[in-house]
Amino acid sequence: ENPFQRGFFDWMGMIPVSPAGVFLRRLYKSQFGNDAATFFSGEKYKEVKDVFDCKVDAGEVLKRDVDVESAYFVRRMDDIRDYHQALMQKVGELTLEAFDKGLFLLVFPEGSRSVRLSEGRMGVAEVALHTEIPVIPIGCNGGDRIYPPHSAPLARGPSGFWKSFLPGAEKGVVVYRVGTPLTVDDALKPYRINDDFQLFSPESQLKYASQFKGATAVIMQAIHGLLDERHQNRKLYG
Repeated sequence: ENPFQRGFFDWMGMIPVSPAGVFLRRLYKSQFGNDAATFFSGEKYKEVKDVFDCKVDAGEVLKRDVDVESAYFVRRMDDIRDYHQALMQKVGELTLEAFDKGLFLLVFPEGSRSVRLSEGRMGVAEVALHTEIPVIPIGCNGGDRIYPPHSAPLARGPSGFWKSFLPGAEKGVVVYRVGTPLTVDDALKPYRINDDFQLFSPESQLKYASQFKGATAVIMQAIHGLLDERHQNRKLYG
């Protein structure tokens, strides 16, 4: 959408991924003109997301007296789901194209920056099980101290404001620890999938959900072991 962001992504060789929540938020903003934090943090959004994930039937929701915002999504859910799936199919194609060119793929499995390791997304495991290419876990320590946070940029003065939105870092030390490669012949072997499947398709994610979740847990646990204590999340990873 943003020409500057699009140019930056192309320049950096990045494959932008739009999670369902971000995708739905953008649709909301285009239709209603605001981010509606209240909508996306409450029960209305949870119900809409459940319809998107096929956990709840759209017809059953529309039988009730639903608000305008929820009805907007639910009535169009088939089209919304198809459009998002087309985007994710393109992501899958670009991913495989990168490997065909002999490139390495740098993946942030949390989907966001955080001080403590958060819950991993299943995408990296899905790619690993589809391509059988090894996953090399890397623990990044100290990055939060040199990359300015996005929260309250004005409190950091004019320079802090711009640094919060432009790529760059403060002076400091970041320690990267590289772990043992994880392959379908060892650590990921219990979750190996012998059948061919389409990347990021709803059918694959439903059929192989347990394998994707299991492989994701192995990958995130390996990353957890490469982090300093202040970055670890023992509630999730022991």
